[in-house]
Amino acid sequence: GYGDTFFNPSTDGVIYQRNSASFGFYCRNNTAGLMCDFGGGDISGNPQTGSVRRRGVGFETLSVNNTEYYTGNNLASIQGFYSVSRTSSTTINEYLNGTNIFNYAALSQPLNVNSLTLMAINWSGTKFFYSSRNYALYFFGGGFTSGEMATLYTIIQAFQTSLSRNV
Repeated sequence: GYGDTFFNPSTDGVIYQRNSASFGFYCRNNTAGLMCDFGGGDISGNPQTGSVRRRGVGFETLSVNNTEYYTGNNLASIQGFYSVSRTSSTTINEYLNGTNIFNYAALSQPLNVNSLTLMAINWSGTKFFYSSRNYALYFFGGGFTSGEMATLYTIIQAFQTSLSRNV
């Protein structure tokens, strides 16, 4: 299954903007396979500007308001708090458990016009790459600095620990 957030970045994004955007999730397991943790975009080949984090066996890709999907770090595990932040028209930062693990240079494009879907990707209204991972939370918002992302991780980890569902 999947969850449609009905959040359309191009019309609903008050804080989520073209050059200041972030998203993330707290994943409780490390199931591998060709699946999307969440996303939205344009399948036609026009700017695929959806906020997408996709991971399969041996690779991961991500995009934050840009046309290309960037191959990430091929992380051995994504357990815990995974997040990405665009802080300018050219900068994307990738984080795992509050630590900046990679930086990308990617020119921003107009915002995605399709709603963001949890546990799959919404490409022009059709859902693809369903996920079977176990998630504790998702977030979408404006861009975060490294310090802000570390603070957010500390808060989220404390909350997950208080519920006895931390990893």
